[in-house]
Amino acid sequence: MKHFIVFTSLVIALLSCLRCKEEKLIQKVDPVLRIELQDLEQRKQLDTPLLVLIKANEDFTDVHRAILKKYDVTLHASIAHIHTASMPASSIYKITRFRFIEYIEASKDLMRKQLLTPVPANGK
Repeated sequence: MKHFIVFTSLVIALLSCLRCKEEKLIQKVDPVLRIELQDLEQRKQLDTPLLVLIKANEDFTDVHRAILKKYDVTLHASIAHIHTASMPASSIYKITRFRFIEYIEASKDLMRKQLLTPVPANGK
C-alpha cells in the first residue's frame, strides 16, 4: 500500500510538471496567433501555411535551420535574432519546444485579419 501511495504521488507530480511545461510553450506564441490556430484547428485546416515572425535567443546555425526545415519552416529574412518565416499552422506549437525559439508572433496581415473579424452576436 505504501508503494502505491508513493507511485501515485510521483505520477501526479510528473503530470503537474508536464502541464507547467505545456503552459510555458503556449506562452511562447502570440495571443493573436493562438486565436488563429484555434480557429484553424476547429476547421481542421492545420495544414494552412502561415507567415510569422520568430524571435530566437541565439543566432541560427545550420543545425537550427535543419531542425526547422524538418517542421516545414521556410525562413525568408533575418535581422539578428528576428526571422520572418512561413510554416504550416500545425508546426507552430511543435517548434516552441526548442530552447532557441523565444517567441512566435503573427504577421501583420494575420493580426489585421483577426482584428477586423466581426464577433457574432452570440459570442461564438
